[in-house]
Amino acid sequence: NATSFLSKSPFYLDKDPIYTAYYLNSLPKTTTNLNFEGLIQNNATALEPIMQQVANRFVDLEELDLSEDAIGNSDSETNTPKGIQALTTYLPQLKNLKSLKMNNCYGFIMPETETYFKNFSYAVGQLANISILDLSGTNLFYAKDLGNGFKESHNLTSVKLDRCWIGPSVSQWEGGVELFEGLTSHSNLTHLSASLNPIGINSL
Repeated sequence: NATSFLSKSPFYLDKDPIYTAYYLNSLPKTTTNLNFEGLIQNNATALEPIMQQVANRFVDLEELDLSEDAIGNSDSETNTPKGIQALTTYLPQLKNLKSLKMNNCYGFIMPETETYFKNFSYAVGQLANISILDLSGTNLFYAKDLGNGFKESHNLTSVKLDRCWIGPSVSQWEGGVELFEGLTSHSNLTHLSASLNPIGINSL
């Protein structure tokens, strides 16, 4: 299988959607690894056409890296987190995805957008074939919903959740017991890292 890495691409994927679409379309359909780390810096809305194209073209994709990307910013006109919506829709369509990295991603959760992020948390947790999941340093997940998603999937071997619920995002830790209950359904789990989180506070 062909493998394509975009770690030091000479352009940001959220700057020119036409060129980005052309570039992705030039990659082999058999691509198994896409690295978008740090390539979506401002416009999370760009994830909508990008993820649609990824899901439709790269059906054999096994590894996806969205680390250091602005996945959680809301659209200025509709106040909707279009990037989160796109990931919630298209990540489950990547049936062969085994590794998902979204460490140190950023964005803002507002009261009116909480539901989008809760649905996103659940969708990421229930990805059926994921074995490696790295969400460390990304404060965009709700522990309860992520854990409920984990209960629906059973293939995780490595999970990194360091620094996911610190600072303003500590309220998203509420119901964190479900997070660990969900992880118990993964009998092949050999690595779990959840350092620097509010484990043990009353909301657990």
